[in-house]
Amino acid sequence: MNKLNKTEERLAKNPPTDDDSTDDDNDDVEPVCKKRTRRSNVAGPSSSGRPHILPVSCIICHTDHWIRDKVTCKRRREPLTRYGTIDAGKLRKAAELTSNESLLLQMRGRDLVDSEARYHTSCFRNATRFLTRKWPKETTDILYADILMQSFATMSLMNRFLNNRVRSG
Repeated sequence: MNKLNKTEERLAKNPPTDDDSTDDDNDDVEPVCKKRTRRSNVAGPSSSGRPHILPVSCIICHTDHWIRDKVTCKRRREPLTRYGTIDAGKLRKAAELTSNESLLLQMRGRDLVDSEARYHTSCFRNATRFLTRKWPKETTDILYADILMQSFATMSLMNRFLNNRVRSG
């Protein structure tokens, strides 16, 4: 026997009783219940309800970081933090001093708060650690001298290139 025949036999033996209903014209219409899921899409992809301009990943490392929970000793994904300042002062300064071009390209001409850029706290700490650490005077002089030497080399190359263009043109 198929399911339909079994259902018809069951209904024939035990007819449904309608003691609770008072409306006869709405008896055969059952209320449609919306299926609830664990993940509701009420809030949308972000708190503002619009999609992200940048992908939801760390702007520094572009990967997932796993940290060990101190209480349960289980591994969990490190949460991403949104930028709170428009110009990302420390991170921009660190990227300029270390000549991190990929990071500078992502930050160039963009409001990091509006574009909802995110970072791992550990990545930010590692990227800007040398700015907050007390360095001996000799080390900072060497660091800034190296940066000045790189900028001087690029400027002299640009001047040579421009002079060669002017002479040939």
